Amino acid sequence: MKHIILYPSKKSLNRLKIIGDSESVLDDGIITLPTGVTGWLDVQFGDNTAWGRCMISANGTVEIAYCDTTPNLVNTNTDTKCCVYDGGSGAVIKNRSGGTLTVRWEFKYS
Repeated sequence: MKHIILYPSKKSLNRLKIIGDSESVLDDGIITLPTGVTGWLDVQFGDNTAWGRCMISANGTVEIAYCDTTPNLVNTNTDTKCCVYDGGSGAVIKNRSGGTLTVRWEFKYS
């Protein structure tokens, strides 16, 4: 399992922080988001395998605010899906699609 905690693109607008990346993520690979913060995440898995916007609470709770027409984006740790969920200490992005996907994401938070 590949576990990634990298924020190569980081900007700040007053107190709002913006981080994101485009990276190749293996099946069962995880991208860990900052903990204890509230914000929204735009995420795309693969070539439109799944795309959506998620609201992230400071306690790690994830609510999918918008999802494209496919049922592939879920807020649980579910096999064969593209997942954004509470990983216990904060929200995580996880590829459980069954193969390697490019994950493009941008998280705006404070």
